[in-house]
Amino acid sequence: MSYRVKGMGMDREIEMKTEQKYSLDDENEIVEWIVSVLMYGQGKQDFEDCDIEVPECQGKQAFQRWLSDGKILCQLMNVLDPGSCCKYQEASHVKFEAMRRSKEMNNIFIFLTSAEKYGVSKLDLFQVNVLIFWNKLKKLCVKNYITSSS
Repeated sequence: MSYRVKGMGMDREIEMKTEQKYSLDDENEIVEWIVSVLMYGQGKQDFEDCDIEVPECQGKQAFQRWLSDGKILCQLMNVLDPGSCCKYQEASHVKFEAMRRSKEMNNIFIFLTSAEKYGVSKLDLFQVNVLIFWNKLKKLCVKNYITSSS
């Protein structure tokens, strides 16, 4: 078995290209759209009156943490198609990481299944591991745009 320093060679080139493609403007637009849809679903006009979690700061890691448990995505889908994601689970209180990951992955799977029933093409959906392991953020952002335009 060989030991490779992380971030060398081809891996580093791919990582750099991925970093270059990531846009904070796209992230902000997606967050604003999701929050506005969730506010509409709660019947609120003012953000201060809403019970909506937002990313704690900007950047890939904060955006990933915000979406990775699938709860926000399921809430979003419930506004777009009421009752479509009624079985999502709160995973933040689970202490064992494996069980928490399982619940998070299940929530994302419920969202993806509901999005497909809503009319989003299977080709336009991302895979569960894209959000959990966060290796193709740009693809996820594009898929959120496609979902929003359906």
